[in-house]
Amino acid sequence: MTADDDPSIGADDLLHRRVLNREDMVAFDDNLQRWTPLNAAIRFDPDGMSVYLESVLAARGRGPAAIAAQRSGSIVFSVKASEPRSLDLGVLHAPVGPPTDPIAFAHGVIVGDPSWPDAELRRRRNRLRSRFVLIWGSITV
Repeated sequence: MTADDDPSIGADDLLHRRVLNREDMVAFDDNLQRWTPLNAAIRFDPDGMSVYLESVLAARGRGPAAIAAQRSGSIVFSVKASEPRSLDLGVLHAPVGPPTDPIAFAHGVIVGDPSWPDAELRRRRNRLRSRFVLIWGSITV
C-alpha cells in the first residue's frame, strides 16, 4: 500500500525542508560530493515530515530565504515531489495558518503509509535523505 498523496501537487514542485546549520544536522556525503541533511534533520513525527511547497510560496512572493528566516541559523534543503513519491511516500498540502500568512499556508507534509512498521518508514526516510539538495544558505559547520 502507498501513502496518501495530493495529485494537485506537481511532480516538479520543490519541497523545502528547513534544517539547522549544525554538525548534528548536516554532513558532507563523500559519495555524492555534496552536503546532505542527517537523519536527525529529516525525521517523521506522527503527522509526517514538515516541508514547504515552493509553488504555494512563490504564488505569495516568497521563497526559501523566508523559510530560513523563521528560525535563526537555518538553511534550506529541497527535493522534487517526485522523489518521495518514487519511494511510495505521499505529499500533502497541510497549511498551519491562513492564506494571509504565506509561510504557514505553504506548509505541507511528506507522509508514509500508516500501516508500515516504524522500520519501513525509517528505511524510506534514509533513502529520501540523500535526495535533498541544499538550495539556500551556506554550510558553516
